[in-house]
Amino acid sequence: MSTARTPRPPAAPPAAADVAPEVHIDAQVEDEARQHAEDNLLRADGPRE
Repeated sequence: MSTARTPRPPAAPPAAADVAPEVHIDAQVEDEARQHAEDNLLRADGPRE
């Protein structure tokens, strides 16, 4: 009985990752900010302590 292993073929290279910017998220955030501008306590002209 032989205990030698047969070599495995080399693994396939990983697929290229999608690193494109998520512009739809930026648009959603900007839209939300416009709709609720009066509620934004971090705005430049907001109240200060």
